[in-house]
Formats: sequence, structure tokens, C-alpha cells
Amino acid sequence: MKFMHEQSEDGVTERLFDLTVAGALVPGVLWTPEAAAGPRPLLLIGHGGSQHKLFSPLAAYAKNYARAFIMLW
Repeated sequence: MKFMHEQSEDGVTERLFDLTVAGALVPGVLWTPEAAAGPRPLLLIGHGGSQHKLFSPLAAYAKNYARAFIMLW
């Protein structure tokens, strides 16, 4: 896994990454609470075939979940 870009906003860090699986490049995004330390739950969210992984509603859901996880842990 190779992280390509990182930015933080509103208490959430967004990291774009590329992962190589069976010779194919798979891009992804990891959203974590800024204050995260130690193990955290991982929630996988898939986008529809015609949507981009940073599609506004999808990114908003992911950021909301990341902020909620910091309150739970």
C-alpha cells in the first residue's frame, strides 16, 4: 500500500492510497479521526460503478462515521 496524498479537515484525516492486488492497481481512500491512536474499527464503503470514490455524499458519510468512531472508542 502506498499513500499518495493526505489532508485533514473538520477532525478527519483523508488519505488517498494505491494498493496492488494480483498485479492490478486499486485506488482507495482511508478516513480516520485526527485524534485516532491505536487500533480502530474499519468500515468498508463501496461506491456505485458510475460514482467516484470521492463523490460528495459518499465522502460525507465516511467522514461522519470517522468522527463517530472517535466518540465510541
